[in-house]
Amino acid sequence: MSAAQDPNIPDFCDVLVIGGGPAGLAAALSTPSTLNVVVVERRELPSRKACDGILTPTTVRTLGTLGINPATDLGGLPLPTMQVIDRDNDRTWQVPLSGHLGVNRLGLDDCLRRRFLARPGAVFLEQTRALGFTTSVAGHRLELLRAGQRASIRTRHLVDATGALSWSRRRTGQAGPCAVALQACYPAQGPCPRFDWIFDRSATPYYLWAIHTGEDLKLGGVFPLRAGRHGW
Repeated sequence: MSAAQDPNIPDFCDVLVIGGGPAGLAAALSTPSTLNVVVVERRELPSRKACDGILTPTTVRTLGTLGINPATDLGGLPLPTMQVIDRDNDRTWQVPLSGHLGVNRLGLDDCLRRRFLARPGAVFLEQTRALGFTTSVAGHRLELLRAGQRASIRTRHLVDATGALSWSRRRTGQAGPCAVALQACYPAQGPCPRFDWIFDRSATPYYLWAIHTGEDLKLGGVFPLRAGRHGW
């Protein structure tokens, strides 16, 4: 099926971003408003991500350049300290933080997506899988799979914002990551933000975390990724 047969998929765009998370949407919003931009996201939204909810000062400043104030627009709560728990050596200490905020990750994603879709010519293709691309002097052509049907888009600029398990890494045969992040979320009450960084080799050779941003409690960690079980 060609792109022209699906009214949701344009034949051409100036910039095509693979990945509709904060990185991909920030990249899309950073382009000149005169450009037509398409964002392709394979997941069904809303979708949670492991180790979410913490904004560093750099991230806060970057969102500010996009016209987003995390404190007012996202209800961000200051995180004054990070507690480091070293269970291997039975030690605990506090690390002061400056300018860090705890936010609702789903709210952040939604805010970025709404701002992107408010731009002229913006297209967000949810549940759309990037299959492959070809490159020529004129630009790139990306092959897509959407609702069980194939399509393609021509673009001048192609951006991969799919993270550690990156789409372009897989397509070019590069080695993937050796670990995976897993996280569970639980209801939590009370505006008492907390960020615990935990080291416990009986659980994982990497690290664990507990993040309380006022709305929920997130417990997660980074664990070794078994060969052949990377989900690509």
